Amino acid sequence: MTDFASQGRTRPNNVCDLQNCQTHHSVYTFLSRGSALEGTIIVQSFDSGKLTGGIAGSLRQKFRELELLDEITKMRYLGTISPKVSGITRNELVHSFRQWKGEKFVPKTMHSALKWTAVDPFPIEKLAQDVPWTLVKATKTQPTNTDEGSSGKKSEKSQVKKDLTAFVLAQGSQPLQIVSNTTKPQRAKRLKVSKPPAGKKLVGFPWDSVNHSCAYDSLLTVLLTLYTECRESWIQYMPGQSQSLTDLGEIV
Repeated sequence: MTDFASQGRTRPNNVCDLQNCQTHHSVYTFLSRGSALEGTIIVQSFDSGKLTGGIAGSLRQKFRELELLDEITKMRYLGTISPKVSGITRNELVHSFRQWKGEKFVPKTMHSALKWTAVDPFPIEKLAQDVPWTLVKATKTQPTNTDEGSSGKKSEKSQVKKDLTAFVLAQGSQPLQIVSNTTKPQRAKRLKVSKPPAGKKLVGFPWDSVNHSCAYDSLLTVLLTLYTECRESWIQYMPGQSQSLTDLGEIV
């Protein structure tokens, strides 16, 4: 069994031929399929350099950038990051962060195998621009005859129709005519807030912007609605649920 075929499997008896693995990814995939050390069998010796010879430069750069993204996330959460750090892609975001912090900055959580120094530098490269792309809408093609001697019948391939009976669109979905990373998306129309009928007032609590009680307001609004509209059910069932609901019913 190859490393590709073994992905996602759990093997009590895991027989591995690591000598034929091309990279350390394959070695990891093979060994991690075994459910126990006792059942892991390595049939022959293998080149340990696949595990100790270091990783490719592109993969090391990817791991470094992931650590930088973790640092950006932490600093944004703590509110200590500069507004100059921005970008809609990883390339732009990491580039702006390194321009702000400098080329020598290394996060404290960076593994020693990934750290860059004066001897092993990690220079700030020029910002690469994304290649413009557009998802072209599929067009219908005219059916072709199966061969020159046919009587105009459609080919079997053109007669096959897609079964869309099991496909259900999510509520509010809109078909996309064109998708691109260069065109600006259209703004969604704002929904008008519905107002209660004249002479009536909606039951609920005003949002408190001082202590941000909206989370409590939503819960209390549900309980108040049940109390006012289902009074008999409330008296019958709710007091026995907890002392808090009993006290709440007496206050109201």
